[in-house]
Amino acid sequence: MFRCDAIGNLTRDAEWKAGKFGDFLAFDVAVNFGKDKTQYVSCTLSSVEYANKLMPYMKKGTRIFVTGLPAVDTYNSRDGSVKPIFKMFANSIEFVGSKKDNTTPPESESNSNSTDNFNAPGPVLTPDDVPF
Repeated sequence: MFRCDAIGNLTRDAEWKAGKFGDFLAFDVAVNFGKDKTQYVSCTLSSVEYANKLMPYMKKGTRIFVTGLPAVDTYNSRDGSVKPIFKMFANSIEFVGSKKDNTTPPESESNSNSTDNFNAPGPVLTPDDVPF
């Protein structure tokens, strides 16, 4: 089995597209690695019934966890060079957060600071941290 998991934010609202094997939902996910590195994943979801349920919530900025079959393709950039693009044929999507807005809860709603670190980002790993 060859599978890929990604957690990131939608870069734009998801949209329906027509393909030669039927309609599918297309969306792009930005996966951040620290402050300076982002991997963009172009995703498709072909299960129309599943996609219909998700579509109203697939808005720009929404944080999702997507699992599926990975693929690498190429495209011609504006300068004429051939560039790689990472794709995923999604089979599972979960919402893991919400789109950030500029509102903050009133003081009465934040009872404790014990959850402040719960949403803090974890440590940034480098290839040297992996044992193989």
